[in-house]
Formats: sequence, structure tokens, C-alpha cells
Amino acid sequence: TCVAGSDLIQQLQCCNCAKKRGSSLYECNQCKSRAQAGDEARKAAEEKALRAAEEKKAFKMAQRQADADEQEKIRKRNEELEAALREQQARAEAEKQALLQKASEHQSALKREEEARLKLEAELARLAVGGPSGSASAGLTSFGASNFKRFYEQREPVAYFDELMLAIRSVVLSYCEFSGLDAKVGLDFFAVLQKEAFEAPDALSDLLGKIAYAAQRVWTSGKRMGGKDSREFCSILNAAIRRDDARAMPFVATFARAVNELCVVRGARDASALKFPPDGALWRGGGLPDAHRGFYAPGVRYRVPGFLASSMSRDVAYNFYYQAYDQGLPAVLWRVQLDPRGQDELRYRCKHVNLVSRSHFGDSEAEFLFAPYSAFEVVSVQWSARPDDDTPHEVTIRAALDNRKEPEDLPLAPWY
Repeated sequence: TCVAGSDLIQQLQCCNCAKKRGSSLYECNQCKSRAQAGDEARKAAEEKALRAAEEKKAFKMAQRQADADEQEKIRKRNEELEAALREQQARAEAEKQALLQKASEHQSALKREEEARLKLEAELARLAVGGPSGSASAGLTSFGASNFKRFYEQREPVAYFDELMLAIRSVVLSYCEFSGLDAKVGLDFFAVLQKEAFEAPDALSDLLGKIAYAAQRVWTSGKRMGGKDSREFCSILNAAIRRDDARAMPFVATFARAVNELCVVRGARDASALKFPPDGALWRGGGLPDAHRGFYAPGVRYRVPGFLASSMSRDVAYNFYYQAYDQGLPAVLWRVQLDPRGQDELRYRCKHVNLVSRSHFGDSEAEFLFAPYSAFEVVSVQWSARPDDDTPHEVTIRAALDNRKEPEDLPLAPWY
């Protein structure tokens, strides 16, 4: 109990004022409890404030650490990206150097090939192979003995368009030399052929990767060379094959190798790779001088020293033998018979003829082109008393199934 006793005034002084005044009176238990509770509350508040401060400090430290860790990750990622970029740049530089090296090697190979070609031409000229300049090789009697065969077997498939253009230009200039024409006439004609080749549909893809198609287009060109003996390139090329001049044959063989990639199809498993005309019948029109009629007797087997063009259309053949008759030659209609079993069985399709798929005349001529020195057999002949455009001579020949299986010493057709 309070030492102040029961006096209310004294109690109030004890509880609220005595201690403040420094009184010697003792506090009652209630006052002491209140004072103790206040102290504990202040202590708890202080401890709480201290814990909050410590937690805030710890949070800030954790935040700073997290920021530092994130910066470290960004730094490492940047270093990795820079390293990957340097590696990529190094690979690109290595690939660039490899391409430059390859281009240099290709240029060197072309240079060596050109030097070898010039050396060969010089040697052939020195030896006067094939007689006087531009003349045909003397004594050509068969495919097996021809310069064409010799050079054709040495040629690799044509891979670059500059090889094709060089071959075309050289064949044209060789014809000019043989025919006594100014070389400028030939160069002008070559420029026309080259321009036509570059302006044709799909010209870029053909010249850069499909050389055989580009060669086909040149073969079908209807452009004619100027001068006294105006001819298309196909006629100039066949004239060179017939002459068999060893100096021109490397270029003739190059062009023939390119075209034959589409004409000669062996080992085909897909019927679409080797076309077949209806009933196996092809047609060809032209002129046949009387002096050569005796060669074409039934049963005669022979080879044609040149490419042989034919068509699925008899009307196209008519146009050609009409032109020949108009130029003063006896008209002749050739029927070229393929093995009719080839209609349904791939193995019976002729291995050295195919449809010309790239032509400056589109599909109008439906041309089937036989490879040079293709073999045939005369089946029948009907000589006309008046071989004009209405009643031409009619000659039926049968195409061999595969030139490689025919004798190389078969006689050569004097006219076709």
C-alpha cells in the first residue's frame, strides 16, 4: 500500500508528483507497474527501431550486391558477344581468303589451259595437220579415223560460259578463214550470237550454271552471218565437222560436248529425261542432189558427219524441203524411224537424240537433235520423177539404238 495512507491528496502526490519533486515517499505498486510498463514499451520501441534500421541496412547491402552481380553478368555477356563476334569475323576472313585462293587457282588453271591451247594450235599449224589453212583433213573416211572423235574424247564437260563463247567464236573465225571471208565479218556475227544468248529468257541461269541449255539456244539461232556465203551457226558448225580440220576441232568438240549433255542420255531411269515422239516417227526436210542418190540404197548403214536435226512435225519438214527446192535442189522428205517399243519401254529409246528444250523458235519446230556421227540404216526409198515441193523424194531411215554399239568404220553420208 501507499505510504501516503488513505489521504487522497497524499496518494495523488505519491503517484504523480512526489517522485518528480524528489519526495522520499515510496511509490505504490500501481505506480511502479505503470513506470515499468512505460520503460518496457520504450525499450521495445527502441529495439524495434533498431531492428528496422538493421533490416534496412541489410536490404540496401543486398540490393547493392544484386546490382553488382547484374553488372558482372552484363560484363561477362558483353565479353562473350565480343569474343563470338571476333570469332565470326575471323571465320569470314578465312572464308574470304579461301575464296580468293580458289579464284586465283581457277584463273591460273584457265591461263594454263589457254597456254596449252595456243601451244597445240601452234604445233598443229607447224605440222600443217589437215592440209592447207582451213581445208579438210585429207582421207576422212569414218568416225573412228576422225579428228572430231580424237578431240571429243579429250574434252571435259563444259563448266563455264567463257569456254562456250570461245568455242563459238573460234568456229566462226575458222569458217571465215576457210571461206575467204574477212575476220571482221565473223567477229560481227559472233557479237550478234553472243548478244542473242545473253538476252534470251533464263539466259543468266543458263550461262552461269546450265551451259548445255545456252549451247542449245545458239544451235537454234536463226541469225545469219553477213558476206557472200550467208549461213546460220548450225550450218557453219556442221560444215566444220565435215571438214574435220584438226585446228578447228578442239573448239567444235567443246561446243558438241556442251550440246550432247542434253542429246546423249544414257542410263536414264526417268522417262522425262529422254523424250519420245508419237509412234517413234521423226521428219526432216531438205534437198538431195542427184549425184548422191545412189548412196541411199535399202540396207545401207552409215553415220552422219554432223548434228542431224529432225522434227515431230511433218509440216516443219515441209518448210525445209520447200526452201531447198526453191534454191534449186531436188526436194527430199526423210522419215527417221525410232524403235516403236520405246513408246512404253525406256530401254528401247534412242540414246543419242533428244528434244531441244531451249530454242529461239520456242516449241514451234518441236526439234529432235541427233548427236554428231549418229548411225542410221536405210529402210526404203521412193524416188520421185519430179522431186518438187508437192512430190519430193521420200527416204525412210532407221536410227540406231546406241551409237556406241555401232561400228566406228561405217561409211559417212555424203549429203544429209
